[in-house]
Parts: sequence; structure tokens; C-alpha cells
Amino acid sequence: MTKSAKETFQEDMTSNQKEFKLKVGDLWVKIIGAFLTLLTISIGIFQYFHSQSHENYMEFKRSVWQKQLSTYTEACKYAGLIAMNPHDVEFEENVKKFGGLYWGEMIMVEDSTVSKAMKDFYYAIIDFVPEDPNSQKKLKYKANQLAKACRISSDKTWQELKPKK
Repeated sequence: MTKSAKETFQEDMTSNQKEFKLKVGDLWVKIIGAFLTLLTISIGIFQYFHSQSHENYMEFKRSVWQKQLSTYTEACKYAGLIAMNPHDVEFEENVKKFGGLYWGEMIMVEDSTVSKAMKDFYYAIIDFVPEDPNSQKKLKYKANQLAKACRISSDKTWQELKPKK
């Protein structure tokens, strides 16, 4: 039995349609595969840069905390020297150094509680009367309040830097 031209044509068309469907199917598999590969790479790049930016941010916060701690320590040191030695020859020099911190670096790192404690101590220095024992007690009290405010502020900043569990 010979096939008619019509049957042969139909078989060829069916065969061509099957090949075309296979080619289209292969094309879609390749497109989806490429898309998924690009998506995976994009997610990886995003995660890398996101973690890098978070690490950079945390490193910046650590450096600010270290500067804050250093400045707080220095301010408390001078406050203690002023409060404990108001009749010392270096009293005026310590007041100047404290004033330099008060008007300078502290403004960059202090929180509102430390700012208030700094002002209170600064005004206690201004109001200080060397002959009045209550005036020295006030200096000691305000220096103590400043140290506590600095400790609490520094601890609060450190808690923000600790990794979350």
C-alpha cells in the first residue's frame, strides 16, 4: 500500500508539529532555567550587599560607641578631679578641660540624660564657692550624677550593638 500524497503531507505536518512543540517546550525550559539562574544570582548579590551594608553600619555604630565611651570617661575624669580637689592648683586647668569637652566633643556623642547631667555639673562649677563646704558637696553629687548618666547611656548604646539572639 502506497500512501497518498495527502496522507504523506499530513504525516509530515504532524511530525513537524511535534518537532515544533518539542522545540517550543525546550525553549521555555531554557528561558525558565535562565530566569531562575538570574533570580538566584540576584538574590545572592542582594544578600551579600545587604549583609555588607549591615556590617558597615554596625562598624560605624561601634566606632561611635567607642568615641562616646572615651569622651564620657574623660568628662567623668575631669568632673571627679574638680569635685575632689577644688582647692588644688590644677583646679582651673581641670575646669578648662571639662569646659572644652562640655562645649565640644560631648555635643557629638551625648544623649539627653548625659546632656542634662553635664549642664548640671557645669552650673555647679559656675556656682562653686570655695569657702562653702555645701558647694563642694554639690560638686561631688553632680559629678556622681554625671558618671551615672554616662554609665547608663554607654550601657544603653552597647545593648544596641550586641547581636540579637
